Amino acid sequence: MNFIEIYDDALSSENCDKLIDYFNKSPQGEGMVRDYEVDYRQKKSTELADSNFSLHPFTFQLISSTLPEYTDKYVKKYISLQHMGKWGVDDEFTLKKFEGEDEGFFAWHTEHGIFNPYRILVWMFYLNDAQCGTEFFYHPNVESKKGRLVIWPAGWTHYHKGVTPNKGIKYIMSGWYSFQQ
Repeated sequence: MNFIEIYDDALSSENCDKLIDYFNKSPQGEGMVRDYEVDYRQKKSTELADSNFSLHPFTFQLISSTLPEYTDKYVKKYISLQHMGKWGVDDEFTLKKFEGEDEGFFAWHTEHGIFNPYRILVWMFYLNDAQCGTEFFYHPNVESKKGRLVIWPAGWTHYHKGVTPNKGIKYIMSGWYSFQQ
């Protein structure tokens, strides 16, 4: 049991295309790491600027009918999540594009740490059939497939990075579930 769940066709092809179109028509910036810094040794990407659902409600609208459905399946499989207190979807998310071999998330990392201590789960949608996916240190790699949703624990057991070198264009949208007060 690796706690990585893959849900194919979780997001319709039409909604994937709408998110890519929204991304391409919206203000963008360089990909950040940790506490909002650019570090090309760790990550090079183009990302939606100010990526919070409260600022981009259209993005949440496109995933809001499907993300809870599959999260419920995940929680039913891993029932201990039902007993962990109040947690929910973060307002912050990322919508990004990696283009070519010189871009990618090169550094091994987790989604939980000193800068994000309340994160417990990660969710990620692949928005296109990219040629490379996500590499996990202790678990099998996940291939990119348009509409695929992947959910996994945010902690140290799920050390990961983008498959490098990146090949072609890869669009992903990801976010987190965190403890809430």
